[in-house]
Amino acid sequence: MCFVCCTVVTMSSTVELVDRSGQSFIVNSVDGYYFHRGSTPIPFCQHLDSIKDMTMRQDDVMICSYPKSGLHWLWEVVNMIAHEDLNHRSHIENMNQPDFRAASELDQVPSPRVLSSHLRFRFLPCQLSTTKTKIILLEREPKSVAVSFYNMTVGMKGVEGYSGLVSVKEYDGSWEDYLQMFLEGKERH
Repeated sequence: MCFVCCTVVTMSSTVELVDRSGQSFIVNSVDGYYFHRGSTPIPFCQHLDSIKDMTMRQDDVMICSYPKSGLHWLWEVVNMIAHEDLNHRSHIENMNQPDFRAASELDQVPSPRVLSSHLRFRFLPCQLSTTKTKIILLEREPKSVAVSFYNMTVGMKGVEGYSGLVSVKEYDGSWEDYLQMFLEGKERH
């Protein structure tokens, strides 16, 4: 049985978020939620639907967090534990994010898979609620998240997409204007 995570996604588009000084950047928007600025070879709402249908394995670990909360660091540590070694795997972290990869690609990753996502629960694989997949929820103090997000967003020229780095519209706004958008929820999730 599939629960809340399988709500049908109905609206998808790109949205330009504009701060009070007129500076802006583009995000994907689905059902009123904002997402990364990367591109997918299919409409973004279809990409989210494909994630919901993704097959989860009993030995998978899914790490979930709001962006800029320390996901990469935790992903590295959990990978070392899951694989019982001290190998640095940062080159494959983005390959293990359903946010940026097709489910068919993730199916090719050998077990144990350590997956990571910035998606809300409703957009994650439905099987998370029916398999014994381990889920780690990572949280970080909101002020630190906002500062880190701003530093990443200002001047960003590209983001991860299905086939590598994708160019994006740069944001050159001030910290104060960005923080106001962040506090109003006008930031990607």
